[in-house]
Amino acid sequence: MSEALAPPHAVRILHGDLWRGGRLVLRSDELEIPLPSIVGLIGANGAGKSTLLHSLANVLGPSATVRVTIDEQVVHSAALVTQSPELPHWLTLDEILDLANCGETATSMIDDLEIGSLRNRRAATFSAGQRQLVGLVLGLSSGEALTLLDEPLAHLDMRARSRVSHWIKEVSRAGRETITFISSHSPAELIDLCDWIVAIRRAEYSFSGPKSALLPLNGQDGVRSRLRRRMLELV
Repeated sequence: MSEALAPPHAVRILHGDLWRGGRLVLRSDELEIPLPSIVGLIGANGAGKSTLLHSLANVLGPSATVRVTIDEQVVHSAALVTQSPELPHWLTLDEILDLANCGETATSMIDDLEIGSLRNRRAATFSAGQRQLVGLVLGLSSGEALTLLDEPLAHLDMRARSRVSHWIKEVSRAGRETITFISSHSPAELIDLCDWIVAIRRAEYSFSGPKSALLPLNGQDGVRSRLRRRMLELV
């Protein structure tokens, strides 16, 4: 994808062809995104959203050639939270937090998300929604500059979605050199959370730019409706 002049403070992602299950899902390309940003990643089922996130987290093996830099400094690690986080099932929440060396942000999130009752329970007893909340606590409190959230609100009720959205914004915008990627099938979620949109269609990036660039200069319907319609057109 051709880019305009590079932002003065930015993350640059350069990758080769990305394959999953013997199928090419995303052709070689690069992205340049200003910092700090919350990036909404959109695309149809199988478009390559999860493949890109897993590649950025370096968990797809040698076939996924990816280079991520922040202000020309190479990023060697990232926090990846999948839809079904894998937790050590024999450990309690407190033991998991100790193992991950979590700090005050994790404690505040646990209190706010009302999952303190899990502290002395083993992860094997957590529901799908509870596992997702714990995974989000671990990812958002990791201190990594690059945070990757794959469908982070998928298993959550309305209240939990609202509180998690708050924490995504709070943590992601707390540092000058942070970027958070969020994949979702819901334009409404990304409209509320993100300031930058990356769209994937037919194994290519069909758009990468600020959310405001998707708004037409005029129109009779509301801003949210126009944004939702434009985002759906991109995939």
